[in-house]
Amino acid sequence: MRELAGGPVDFVFDAPPPYAGAIPELIAITGDPHRVMTSSNHDEARRLGARVSLDHATDPVPAATFLPEYAALAADGVFTIPIARTYPLGDWRSAVELGMSGHPRGKLVLLPEQNTR
Repeated sequence: MRELAGGPVDFVFDAPPPYAGAIPELIAITGDPHRVMTSSNHDEARRLGARVSLDHATDPVPAATFLPEYAALAADGVFTIPIARTYPLGDWRSAVELGMSGHPRGKLVLLPEQNTR
């Protein structure tokens, strides 16, 4: 992961599907369990001192407070989000199938259908 990131990894977000044993590996990469957050490996994360997204959702921050800054950072190339594949909205089942396989290798994006009028 460090090699892919081009250097040290400050924070890690673990997303579904859950993999037993992933949290200890992510903690080793960041060097600190508080720098790891998961939305899927709840029990393992809590046991090891990592953060669980649900535990931090009691006072959600409106996206409008951080989204413009994140969009600007992405536009400046500070970070990227890999897109594995795009699908027309009507083909959502194929996107779900790939997502559930656990191997999409990036985000799957559903594209709204164009108005044909």
